[in-house]
Amino acid sequence: SNSSNARDFTEFDGKLYFSADDGENGRELWVSDGTAEGTELLVDLRPGSDDGYPYSSSPGGFTEFDDKLYFSANDGENGSELWVSDGTADGTELLVDIRPGSSDYGYNYSSYPSNLTEFNDKLYFTANDGENGSELWVSDGTADGTELLVDIRPGNSNYGYPYSSFPDNLTVFNDKL
Repeated sequence: SNSSNARDFTEFDGKLYFSADDGENGRELWVSDGTAEGTELLVDLRPGSDDGYPYSSSPGGFTEFDDKLYFSANDGENGSELWVSDGTADGTELLVDIRPGSSDYGYNYSSYPSNLTEFNDKLYFTANDGENGSELWVSDGTADGTELLVDIRPGNSNYGYPYSSFPDNLTVFNDKL
């Protein structure tokens, strides 16, 4: 297909941010002012290719919080982790690697942050740190202020893997999350 398969459109700071695959850079972070001339690749978070196929950082889950854009992406070095952007290439960076390290096979671990939701001046989301399973996390927008909020389903399976509660569809309603 010759489609860029653009998706995850989010308005932030008067511009439209989204992920798309231009066939040269893989699925990356794009920005638009609403015109063809003003639509461009913001940053290629995972440059390079393998056998002629471009790598993709696959950014998604864009959420505005505290005048910045937060999202999940995989830069090829840290796995799929939590990123932050001020809307510029230079101002786009990994916020925190919640699940650092790699497997015996050389694959980077990922926390897969998802369901990013702003509530009461905090950013809530689902992530897996490898020790507590997929659980509810909270951030004040800094690496030091990002932490597991609660392990809803503690413990491990008979195989030693942590249980997960898989919080999903985080929604603000009646001043509660």
